[in-house]
Amino acid sequence: MRTKEGAMKAKEVRAAWNKENMKTVGANVKKEVAEQFAAIADRRGTKPAALVREFILDTVERETRSIALPATPRGVEVSTKVAERLKEFTCYAPYNPDQLANLILTQWMDAQLETYAQKWDAKGDKLKRMQGKK
Repeated sequence: MRTKEGAMKAKEVRAAWNKENMKTVGANVKKEVAEQFAAIADRRGTKPAALVREFILDTVERETRSIALPATPRGVEVSTKVAERLKEFTCYAPYNPDQLANLILTQWMDAQLETYAQKWDAKGDKLKRMQGKK
């Protein structure tokens, strides 16, 4: 059984490790935006901090990967028609093309995972991991 002193010691050890190894990143946004963001996180079954953390990690990974790529980049083949529609859509939507493509792919993959979860025998936690949810 864990004693009160043991719990306090563990808390102190975690706090010391966090102080040495972690950094808090934040941003000020209007209350309405923060509430909308919290609602989005809730619909996704996560917390706002987890979404921010995921965005930061994805951004760092993407930038790190782009630095490590060879001088001649390999692109994804997109039909001219789709590229034109994407370009036109981004004039009216608050996304850049990369964000929009990621949003579309994420929603598509989530829908596919939901559809095929029974066939793959993906139970709750495994499905959430496959969807990138915690």
